[in-house]
Amino acid sequence: MGKRGNGEGTIYYDEKHKRWVAQATIQGKRRSFYGKTQREARDKLRQVLSDLDRGILPAASKPTVAQYLAAYLEAHGPGCAPQPTGATSS
Repeated sequence: MGKRGNGEGTIYYDEKHKRWVAQATIQGKRRSFYGKTQREARDKLRQVLSDLDRGILPAASKPTVAQYLAAYLEAHGPGCAPQPTGATSS
């Protein structure tokens, strides 16, 4: 098998964790996909790359602060602002 082209990712065996790793740069970030076999890791990589070709973006692994705050306010309401510490009521 020859060298992969740009944007096709890479596949290698991780001796430390005893698993296959497939990696690709997606939206400017290096993403890793794991499998017990080389085929499993390769299939996961192919699935993500084909989804990208069809315009389906992978789900973000972590919400941004803005997303978290919006979800928090939606669940608890805007009137649930925390009280400052040391405040006294007279």
